[in-house]
Amino acid sequence: MPVQVPLAVCSLGVRYGWPVPLGASPDPTAGAPVAGVRTRLGVGIANRAAAFDPGTFVIGGGLSAAGDLLLTSARETFKRQLTGRGYRPEARIVVAQLGNDAGLIGAADLARWDVESQVG
Repeated sequence: MPVQVPLAVCSLGVRYGWPVPLGASPDPTAGAPVAGVRTRLGVGIANRAAAFDPGTFVIGGGLSAAGDLLLTSARETFKRQLTGRGYRPEARIVVAQLGNDAGLIGAADLARWDVESQVG
């Protein structure tokens, strides 16, 4: 049975500066950077899954606003790239409920937990 790593360790928050709102550009070449991010996100998640074997990946930060526009393709890439697929449980990939603030809130909670563990 795989070791379950806390989600905070495996959460993947990525920030990417989009020149235009996703899907809002009349320029047909504007989708090329988005396709690259989709692929890289899926490969990155597959690599982390091979190392940590988490049950869930939480996408936060700026990418969380893109939602399924990025995640559908990233999930497909993840499934293709996952080492040992079919022999291990497949991790879920979800958007952080706290959106862009997820990393900040998670860091604050981790700091609070650290202080509380030292005090008492």
